[in-house]
Amino acid sequence: MTMIKTKVGSINEQEFLLAADRYGVGHAGKSLWRWIDKRTDPGDFLTAVLCNDLTKAVSKADDRNVKLIPNYVRLLYNFAPAGCWGDDETVDNWRHGLHLPSQTRQWRVEITKVVREHYDAETTVLARTEAEAWALASQFDDCVVDFPDKDADVHVEYFVESIKEVAA
Repeated sequence: MTMIKTKVGSINEQEFLLAADRYGVGHAGKSLWRWIDKRTDPGDFLTAVLCNDLTKAVSKADDRNVKLIPNYVRLLYNFAPAGCWGDDETVDNWRHGLHLPSQTRQWRVEITKVVREHYDAETTVLARTEAEAWALASQFDDCVVDFPDKDADVHVEYFVESIKEVAA
């Protein structure tokens, strides 16, 4: 069974088809898998989706599929190799086997620590998924630090500056 490297790790045909079913596009999942695995032309509608050509995708879609276009994009974004879809050139390169190996995606959480209203430190934490990035960010809680020798409590605040996707 063929394993393909994707955003969620390596995935096989069965896992891809299960994901396609979850996104409500199961009927087209086999065509997309054949595109990913064997580079078999998936037809005009799916090719337009693969190329991010919204106008063409809408014009080629039937009434059901026109409503599912966002689900096709979610499926591709989460479960297809980045090198097999995105724009005309990327799709052509995939078709002809000229794709570059996809990079592992990472999420960067940038956090600023403020002590006594003064900028103190900035840190960056890397995560493998967006959900993991948010979970890491939620661990940084504001707190009060007691300094008995100085007879003072210091309020420490953490600000999540950004959570964004970056290449490895």
